[in-house]
Amino acid sequence: MAVNASSLPCDSASIRRIVTALIADEIGRANRREVAPASIAAWTDLTGIDEEGVGVDSLMRLECALRVNEFFHLHEVGSEDYLLVRRTIGDWVEVVEATLKRNFRAITFRTSGSTGSPKKCMHLVADLDTEVMALTAIVGKRCRVAALVASHHIYGFQNAIRLPAHLAAEMVDLRSSGPGSWARSTAPGDLVVATPHMWSLMADAGHRIAADVVGVTSTAPMPASVADRLAALGLSRLIEIFGSSETTGIGWRDDPRAAFRLFDFWQVACEGRALARPGGEPIPLNDVANWEGERTLRVGQRQDGMIQVGGTNVNPSDVMRRLCQHEAVIDCVVRAQRDAQPARARLEAFIVTREPVTDELQFAEDLAQWCARTFEPPERPVAFRFGVHMPLDAVGKPTLW
Repeated sequence: MAVNASSLPCDSASIRRIVTALIADEIGRANRREVAPASIAAWTDLTGIDEEGVGVDSLMRLECALRVNEFFHLHEVGSEDYLLVRRTIGDWVEVVEATLKRNFRAITFRTSGSTGSPKKCMHLVADLDTEVMALTAIVGKRCRVAALVASHHIYGFQNAIRLPAHLAAEMVDLRSSGPGSWARSTAPGDLVVATPHMWSLMADAGHRIAADVVGVTSTAPMPASVADRLAALGLSRLIEIFGSSETTGIGWRDDPRAAFRLFDFWQVACEGRALARPGGEPIPLNDVANWEGERTLRVGQRQDGMIQVGGTNVNPSDVMRRLCQHEAVIDCVVRAQRDAQPARARLEAFIVTREPVTDELQFAEDLAQWCARTFEPPERPVAFRFGVHMPLDAVGKPTLW
């Protein structure tokens, strides 16, 4: 039976998952290199938040402390400075847990992607749990939640932290294992939380999924072809959530060819271009909403030009601007790979160079290494073409390449 967890703080295990995820995210942003889930899983309560432990110096420890404070709103109780005098993972978990027992009012998430400084999105816990209660009714009784997503982003927090609490379900993290074992790790009564990219990898692995397993997907559109393949492998149901860091969940569907049904707690505002909670201010939608009725919509193109790579929002215009900072590049165009599966497409780039490239393979390798130092993984182009001018058609207009 589901429990009413809306007034309770996260338990120690959940807090630990979030704290370690926040620390790893700060390290990854600083080093332009993702901290592997297996490395995070190896951190214990005794692991130091220092150079010998998680691998941060005193300045980076300050950044990590600021991030944890920002997420949990420790400053509202005045406990944030304890993070500076207590130096282990376990210490920080204790500080957060003690704070949440006194104040669990709001959580602040950050947007992802190449938009400059990540945007901070604060949400009241009461609003977050309104969505989780709606999700609880949609997914039904589940014995276990198996997560393939990080817990410090809003999708992971809602579905891999708060939802298991409301369902009174065990939570397991599958991110340290590979796609070939994900389906084999499922058990009847599971709820699997993943992104379309992860679901696509699971479908390609081709292993049978246990009976009575329900999936949840979000962060990018779910291709109907992938959903069909998962169903053929035994997935009982796949629930797709449409939302954003700014809004939380907006709507849901369990048929990728159907329109999204708006969650009951939303009111349509600004002629369908925004949504509002009862008594709240309208929140503009990031995507074009094509309304098929008062409470159903199909999602169009993003209005800010973003595309999703591996569940992360990436701004191609920003990637192009930064690519042009390379000394050999004078112009470029960036897009999602045209020949890849939509759920797993990375970026590719057409590069206009100052001088003709004589050894394209070597230059592509050098440019890829430069991108690895400059961009976060989802932002990095993985395929290049080169020329002395932008691709043009027979009448001199820009064309596809």
